[in-house]
Amino acid sequence: MPAGSPLICPNCGRECPHDSKFCSFDGTILTPTGPTGTVLATPSDERVGSKPEPGPGPGSLIANRFLLKDRLGQGSFGSTFLCFDQLFKRDAVLKLLHSRWLDEPEVRRRFTLEALALSRISHPNVVQVYDRGELPDGTPYFAMELAKGTLVSSLLKAGPVAEQLVRDIGAQLCDALDAAHRRGFIHRDLKPDNLMLGEDENGQPLLKVLDFGIAAVTEGAAESAVRALKSEAIGQIIGTIAYMSPEVARGEEATAASDIYSAGVVLYHLLTGRLPAELPTKPTPINMLIYVQSKPLPMLRARPGLSPSLVAIVNRAMQKDPANRFASASEMASALRTSGAARRRGRTLAVAAVIGVVALGGLAALFALHRSSAAAAPPPSNANRVPKEDVASPQRQPTTAAATIPANAPARQTPTSKPAPVPAVKTATSPLPGSVVTTASATPPHDMAPAMEASHQRSRHQRPRKRRSAARSNAPKQRSNPGVTLY
Repeated sequence: MPAGSPLICPNCGRECPHDSKFCSFDGTILTPTGPTGTVLATPSDERVGSKPEPGPGPGSLIANRFLLKDRLGQGSFGSTFLCFDQLFKRDAVLKLLHSRWLDEPEVRRRFTLEALALSRISHPNVVQVYDRGELPDGTPYFAMELAKGTLVSSLLKAGPVAEQLVRDIGAQLCDALDAAHRRGFIHRDLKPDNLMLGEDENGQPLLKVLDFGIAAVTEGAAESAVRALKSEAIGQIIGTIAYMSPEVARGEEATAASDIYSAGVVLYHLLTGRLPAELPTKPTPINMLIYVQSKPLPMLRARPGLSPSLVAIVNRAMQKDPANRFASASEMASALRTSGAARRRGRTLAVAAVIGVVALGGLAALFALHRSSAAAAPPPSNANRVPKEDVASPQRQPTTAAATIPANAPARQTPTSKPAPVPAVKTATSPLPGSVVTTASATPPHDMAPAMEASHQRSRHQRPRKRRSAARSNAPKQRSNPGVTLY
């Protein structure tokens, strides 16, 4: 192989400097031992080897504090161990850089930058760094929180994820990104493999961002020491192509908008169970550009029935032009939470409407049943009915101060009660033979007894209303004087 010839990564197809130890795009370890002009590299799927790297292992005590228990994983740059923090009596995760990279300043800076980013971003959705330092031989390490749960990538094995869970994952992911962006860090490699989904103390979903291994530092970071750790130059592509923004694929500088695009692709993948476009079979630079510029498959075609508001949020985050995306990760998080609240309100109203319709239907059915029962009931029997003619009409009380009594009418006494005293009356000659006209007197109450007795006797012998009215109709009409009734 000629000296100075670039190395070509077989995993992504990009050219790398002839003295590179790893691919600057995907971290694939480059091994320049092949024939001239051929691809020289170790595929990325062989990064986690079965043979442990030399250095500390299970049973070792790091910094007189962290006791290594089990090896959790081994990558291109370092190993991850489950350890026990003897100072605070808790389990933790410790990452060690492989000793073979100790002479590579860029690798050391990248490792140190991850520890620095995690330690500076204090947020519930980002794993917390407990300690960092170097071993006596100069090997850097850092210990961090042990996140318990399931990798988000494992959720995809069962197909598309429920909408509300995707909203929770997306909102918390954006919260973590907002905290990182405010501190001046750009993640640049968001993907389901870097996200852990667990539960909080109330049993609610809790997302943790695990890996800031290829984070970049923006020029807006406050501390000059942080800016000095910016290890990636403009024009160098770092990240996973499946979730990479178009501007980063073109070699432009990663920004907060680049992380928002990657978060949108992650949500698209979770909601539909697939990527927005087909990945190229050979990841050459031209194929990568074609992929990131491809129009994504409409989400409603990939998964009909999705909430339109949620689809609109994901589509906005995945706009090819960074200016058309959300202005910040916090704005995207707010949109996701608002969409979830509106969805719950709509579901509540729908349930209430269904309950109302069912209740009205039940009332209508009861009313119809009542009417049918009443129509089917037999009519009442006539045996217990009383003829209208047999019902005694109520006796009408005298309304005049004078009454006419036949001369030959016998006086009767009520067997159960004694007539009350009545005022005295005076007699006058009637123009009709055989009748006596009585006129009320203005004498004291004890002289009214004869008139009251006459009135009582008249009511005892009063005929039915019809006959009485008929008799009256045959009587001659005469003008009467006040206080006198003439027949």
